[in-house]
Amino acid sequence: MYISKINSAINSNSQSFGSEQERPKLKRLSDDDIYTIASYGPKQRFSKVAKNVTGTVLIGIPLAAGIFSGLAKRGNLSTRLSASAKELGNWALIIASGTVLMGIKRFINNRIEKLDNFDRKHGIVSFGIDFAALYGILALMKKAGSNLKSSITKHMPSQINWLKTTVKEPMKKRLNSSFVSEYAVKPLENFMTKHPHYEKTTGIMAALAVPVIGIASITRLLSEAKSAARNTDYNYNRLQSINQLLPANENVIEEN
Repeated sequence: MYISKINSAINSNSQSFGSEQERPKLKRLSDDDIYTIASYGPKQRFSKVAKNVTGTVLIGIPLAAGIFSGLAKRGNLSTRLSASAKELGNWALIIASGTVLMGIKRFINNRIEKLDNFDRKHGIVSFGIDFAALYGILALMKKAGSNLKSSITKHMPSQINWLKTTVKEPMKKRLNSSFVSEYAVKPLENFMTKHPHYEKTTGIMAALAVPVIGIASITRLLSEAKSAARNTDYNYNRLQSINQLLPANENVIEEN
């Protein structure tokens, strides 16, 4: 729409380039049009950065949390993998719940204008409500999962025992006697035993991995947002200076 306005502003009233009197007359653009043109590039760059940051958060944080949880956990290979898998599962649950919650919120906001306006005007309050809702959903799902596990254990003891003896235990034995266990996990365990301060360091790294990645991602996003606003203002001022040199009055483009 705005590109067509620019073309219209440049080419309107032009008949030919054959004479000086018939040269095309440039029209002055409105402030909204100038702002749209000025912000197009910065907005495109910000969208690209936001997409990369989102990918980092959705992939990097769960992956880092899973890896460091396994490293910080003392024990054999199966114990470490179990800790990593549990942490990855927790983050998968958080991300899936957040995605569903945001989808429901967008669906409602698209149909109730008052709620959409409230979100736009009161961002901090809206974030607090979203966080509380996500926390409540996770608490309910955790409780439901615990109840389901207890119910299955109570009503299906023979099936649970069969899974342990035919699947879980053989898998643990294979993992703990594997090449990775022999040449990576066991030497790491021996090293941790001889140097206990490294165990504390690994635990600290595991605890800080998620906050560090999260803070770095938010900082990157805020920095790019400031840069986009600064570049938009710069472009706008330059375009506005040029725009003031063009004819006004009846040549001003009006919004439909």
